[in-house]
Amino acid sequence: WLARFWPKGYFFLPESRPPGIFPTRLFLLCRAAPRNVFSHVQQVKDIGLDVPQVTELAWEMRKAGYDMPEDIITEGECTKAILKLFKADKERSGIGNT
Repeated sequence: WLARFWPKGYFFLPESRPPGIFPTRLFLLCRAAPRNVFSHVQQVKDIGLDVPQVTELAWEMRKAGYDMPEDIITEGECTKAILKLFKADKERSGIGNT
């Protein structure tokens, strides 16, 4: 299935349809902003779709026990969250304190 974003939600169309043939049904996943949809990584994967790579990285880090936000969808947000983890770890371990 090919995901398409419409203002009121996510709809899915068959990706291998003949030209000029349109589906008779559209499926609504949910009415939410992409940030809210992608925060449900497992549910999105369960229906055969993918999430942004940085969202999946943050999800895997949360599963491994790291304190990562659930709504990361950009590289900048992921970078900030990881740097925050490094800073917190550095302060806990006392590295760099004189």
